Amino acid sequence: MRGFGVAAGIDSEVGGPLAARCEELGYDSMWSNDHPGAKGLETLAVFGKGAPQLDLGVGVIALDRTPPNQIAADVHHLHLDPSRLWIGVGAGFAKKPLTMMREELSTIRAALPGVRVVLAAMGPKMCELAGAAYDGAFFNWMTPEFAAGAKEKVAAGAAAAVRECPPIFGYVRTAVGPDAVERQQFFPKLHHRLREHSRH
Repeated sequence: MRGFGVAAGIDSEVGGPLAARCEELGYDSMWSNDHPGAKGLETLAVFGKGAPQLDLGVGVIALDRTPPNQIAADVHHLHLDPSRLWIGVGAGFAKKPLTMMREELSTIRAALPGVRVVLAAMGPKMCELAGAAYDGAFFNWMTPEFAAGAKEKVAAGAAAAVRECPPIFGYVRTAVGPDAVERQQFFPKLHHRLREHSRH
C-alpha cells in the first residue's frame, strides 16, 4: 500500500484537491497525524471528499487524550465510512502503555465496528501485541535498521497467535520550504530520545 500523509489541520481548499491529485497518481490511501491542535479525523474527512476511492488513515490517536467512545463519535459526526478507515491508536503518556493497549482493544472494536485498528508500536512487546491482536502495526520515529528488528517482533507476535502477520505501516518524512533542512535535522535527535525511552 502506498499512502500520502499530511499533518492534521490542512485547509480544506488545499486538502481536497491534494487528495484528488493523489488518487489520480495511483496512491492507495491518504493519511494524517493527530495532535492537540487539530484532529486527524477531521483532516481525513477533507481527504475523503476529495478522493472518494482512497482508504483513509490516521496515525495515531493517543487514547489517553481521546478515548474510543470519542473517536467513534467523531467518525459518526464526520460521516466517515468505517470500511475506508485505518485508525492508528497509541497509549500516549499512559503509565502502563502495554497493559492499556491490550485491555482497550475490545473496547475499541466495540466502539468502531468495521474499522481497521492499527497499533502504534516501537518497543518489542508492543510490536508483538500488534502482530498478535491488531489489524496492523504503525512504526513511528524509526530508522530502517530499527524498523527491521521491530518487523520481526510483529511477525513473531502473529506467529504466536497463529494468525497471518498484519500490515506494517511506516513513512518517509519530508519537509518543504526554506527551513526544510533545519526541520529535517531535528527528527533524528528526537528519534534517538524516543528510542531510548522505548527501552524502559
